[in-house]
Amino acid sequence: ETVASGPRRPSRWGVFHHIAIQLGDNLELDLYEGVIMARDTTAGGSNFDPAYLNPAIVFRPVERDIGSGGNAMLGAGASWRPSFVPNTELYGQFVLDELRVSNIGNQWWANKWGGTLGLHVVEPGIPHLSARLEASRLRPFLYSQRTGASAFLHMNDLVGHPAGPNSIDLSVFLDYEPPGPWRGLLSASWTVSGRNPIADD
Repeated sequence: ETVASGPRRPSRWGVFHHIAIQLGDNLELDLYEGVIMARDTTAGGSNFDPAYLNPAIVFRPVERDIGSGGNAMLGAGASWRPSFVPNTELYGQFVLDELRVSNIGNQWWANKWGGTLGLHVVEPGIPHLSARLEASRLRPFLYSQRTGASAFLHMNDLVGHPAGPNSIDLSVFLDYEPPGPWRGLLSASWTVSGRNPIADD
C-alpha cells in the first residue's frame, strides 16, 4: 500500500528557563527566557545546540556566539500584594523578542515587545468570588521570526498572549467557586488588532 505524504515539517525544539525570586512577604520577581530552534532547508534556521541545555546560561549570548538562527525571547515580571489592601495583587509582565536601541521611539518594525498589567482581587465584597482585570499591549511581529519554523507557535497556536501581535487587549475574568460541585467562570475581552503589514527595514 502506498501512502501519499505532503511536505515534511521541520523538526522544532524549544528550551525555556524561569526563575522566581521572593522579596519579603509581598513582592515576587520573575525572570524568564525561551528559544525556539528549527532546521528549515528553505529558509535557514538552526539545529538544536546542546549549549542551550545549560540551566545557568543566558540564551542571547549563546545565540550570538554560535550564530544560531533560533528565535530567543527574554522577559521579566513582578507581582505585589500590598499589605494595606487585603486580598489584592498587582502584577505585570514584559517580554522582549528583539530590540535595536538606536531605533527606540521611531516605530521600527523589528523592535518587538509586549507587556501586561493586571489587578487580581479575591472576594471583593462577594464571598467565593475572585476578579481579574488585565491590560496588554503587543507590538507588531511579536513571536515571529524570518523563518516561520522558529516562530513561537505550536500547531499554529501562539505560545504567548492569545490576542496576538499588533494588538491592544483589555480583559476581565470572574471566577465564582462556592462550596459544592459547581463553579462559574466568566471572561470578556475588548481587543484591537492590526494586520502586521510588510515594512521596510
